Amino acid sequence: PKEEWFLLKLAAHYELQQFAEAAATLEILVAKWPDDKGYWLQLAQVSDRLGRYSRALAVLALANRRGLLDREEDLSYLSALYSRTELPYKSAEVLENGIRAGIVKGSGPNWARVADAWYEADELESALAAYREAGRASGDGGIDLRRAHILVDLERWSAAVEALDSALSKGSLDDRRTGQALLLRGMARYSLENYEDAIADWERAGRYETARDAASQWLNHLREERRREAS
Repeated sequence: PKEEWFLLKLAAHYELQQFAEAAATLEILVAKWPDDKGYWLQLAQVSDRLGRYSRALAVLALANRRGLLDREEDLSYLSALYSRTELPYKSAEVLENGIRAGIVKGSGPNWARVADAWYEADELESALAAYREAGRASGDGGIDLRRAHILVDLERWSAAVEALDSALSKGSLDDRRTGQALLLRGMARYSLENYEDAIADWERAGRYETARDAASQWLNHLREERRREAS
């Protein structure tokens, strides 16, 4: 049978919304004409629509290994499929490799997606590097705040202060996240024994309702600690 006949059959299945039959036809097209990227993408999309997520991922991953995925939307879709099937490591790897190859735009949102996936995969160093790239490419202080949270968890206080400085200087945080950033920076400065700066941050954090109680507790803790040292 000619390729055109299969395409006519495929169009009829689509028209009748017979997606399982469309998938079977696309499998034939992929097998007979494997260099046509469109067939691979359609097969992945139809499999996805049928809820066959692992099948959709397998199809698109094989197309990528054949070097057929050469557009940002192709690699973004593959990354999303890896994420949906709980493979965050591969999700991050595909998207980051696409950025470094110049196929995917190195924008703040794309780097943030890479960073989120690395974080979900518990690859913290890779997540930090990607969040830094995202912060450089974006005016969103929330990205630097996410990086700061990881640095605080790792007790890298100086780096956390730098990330929080960047987050606050961009001026894009809402009240909740501004209070949170000031609270965290106070904690980092306290750990670096920069007590006066920590007090200043906690006093500023106290102006925000969501951070007020925690800031008050930290201030009381520091004052009590100083009383004990003085007695």
